[in-house]
Amino acid sequence: MNSLFMASNPSTLYKQQLAQSFGRAAVTYDQHAGFQHQVLASLISMLPKSSFRRTADLGCGTGNALPALITMSDELMALDLSVEMLNVAREKTPNATFICADAEHLPFPSDSVDLFFSSLAIQWTTSHFSLFKEINRALEKGGIGAFPLYVMVQCRK
Repeated sequence: MNSLFMASNPSTLYKQQLAQSFGRAAVTYDQHAGFQHQVLASLISMLPKSSFRRTADLGCGTGNALPALITMSDELMALDLSVEMLNVAREKTPNATFICADAEHLPFPSDSVDLFFSSLAIQWTTSHFSLFKEINRALEKGGIGAFPLYVMVQCRK
């Protein structure tokens, strides 16, 4: 078992189950990810046309963003809870650094990343507050966070 999941609190158990579920789907995931591909393409198209020193793709999954991100990054780090997803991603972009980690507990020093990218992974965190607190800690001054926004609106008449 991955040492990332040694505790037995509810959040850790949830993430262990999540990693196992995505791990089982890793090899066939892209065959069923049409919506995910659309969101990813849109998010990548919104990135500034500049070069980044250190980029982190949080919840990289099978690595579909990595080929585009590596062209604009001096150093690209791909994080995911699932080792199996990271293995699939590594086949697409072997020059990235692959890290099995929890985005709510980033393995980066403070002020060390200038682009945090995440397409359709944020909803799997147990605390958005913890996630964005960690991103804020590790993000360099003037850095960028690129995330799709999920909004629910209810209209009452």
